Amino acid sequence: MWRVRMRLLWAVGLFSLLCCGCVRTAVVQFWQPAAIDVGHVNRIAVTEFSGDQGRAVTSALRSRLYQNEFEIVSLPMESGREYHLVSHSRGDDAEDRFQQLLASARKERAEGILTGSVIEYRCEDRHARKAIVSEGPGEGKQSFLPSAARSRESREILIREGVVTIEFRLVDAETGDVTFSKRFTHRYSGEGPNDGEGLPTQTEVLNDLTQQCLTDVMAMLAPQAATAEIQLANCDVWTRGRREVKEGNRLAEAGKWKEAVEHWEAALAISPNNHAALFNLAIAADHRQEYDVAEELAMQALRLQHKTCYTDGLAKIREHRNLAMKSEEQRDARMATALESTW
Repeated sequence: MWRVRMRLLWAVGLFSLLCCGCVRTAVVQFWQPAAIDVGHVNRIAVTEFSGDQGRAVTSALRSRLYQNEFEIVSLPMESGREYHLVSHSRGDDAEDRFQQLLASARKERAEGILTGSVIEYRCEDRHARKAIVSEGPGEGKQSFLPSAARSRESREILIREGVVTIEFRLVDAETGDVTFSKRFTHRYSGEGPNDGEGLPTQTEVLNDLTQQCLTDVMAMLAPQAATAEIQLANCDVWTRGRREVKEGNRLAEAGKWKEAVEHWEAALAISPNNHAALFNLAIAADHRQEYDVAEELAMQALRLQHKTCYTDGLAKIREHRNLAMKSEEQRDARMATALESTW
């Protein structure tokens, strides 16, 4: 009796696996709006950051702002660096520095002031010995030999660790209010041969960590391209066009969207009611940011077959459309600010 029961359970499990609606995923692109409302800020004064490598960080930050279509204003080095050094203290000196900074920014018709400090900027190497346990004849596999029967070796390795911490502060040039003040930290840790082969250089590590911090601050100020993973649908075993859908899913997972769409459209040509192909075409439209098309295709798939991955996918499509609309509103607000400052 138990054998019959086990065979039945196995058959049910296999059938469920074959009929599973969502087994592959694909990465789609969308726009993530800025974390804070800075639509009134288009022309930004950037002071030179204090701390180690402050000048290099300031230059990289200005480049990222320019790429995001902000107008950049340079202020005298002293006004920004000295203000940041005393900004956490109280007293007449801090207030005087702050008023000097505001006066310089207003003179240049800036709407916002970005100032900050490099708190930590280091990458260090250390050497260590790593133990390697050999299991004898069964090396690489689980061994049941007693520990005394195992051979122990060690080799010297290089461990490279880096950390960059940068504090950013955005000040409203008109009111003098601090719009946001945040500290971002990113770390790296890697190990390799004693000569460091295969590891990024210390300079590469520090540059990458700095760019990650700058990405964080740009996400606060401007809409950024983002990605999300969404499940794709497979056909049921009896559905015509199943092979085309399966191949399209494989291509989409590899990022080959054009070829994937061709296979899903071929599946629809074979079977117009292939709901898996319809849903996957909706995801492709989501990736192209054609949200009206994406929502309509996902709804067609749902009307043919109600599946959890279809409802989840439709919710993601609608979420991405809302984020895109908010991102566009932020860009329009900045454009309006730029036109007003021009006039």
